[in-house]
Amino acid sequence: MRFAKQETTIQKWGNGFGLRITKPLSRLAHFEAGTVVEVEVTKEGMMIKRLKGFKKKFNNPFSESDLVNELSPYTAHLDELVTPLATEMREEV
Repeated sequence: MRFAKQETTIQKWGNGFGLRITKPLSRLAHFEAGTVVEVEVTKEGMMIKRLKGFKKKFNNPFSESDLVNELSPYTAHLDELVTPLATEMREEV
């Protein structure tokens, strides 16, 4: 089943080639910047499919060192950690 069709030109992009997808077409396909797709080459040409289960990658503005810089046993709630039972650790009692 086809919902839409577009004619476009493949253009040189760096050492490879690029294909521009119009905004209306990308909306129909539920594509946005960062969408993970699968590209399949067939006898007829090429098919681009959105991979299910993949979400847009989250760009975290903080580095790991930013996140743990002010961390202490108190701010990490170290006092709230529980000690696992021997049975939970698969040890003989």
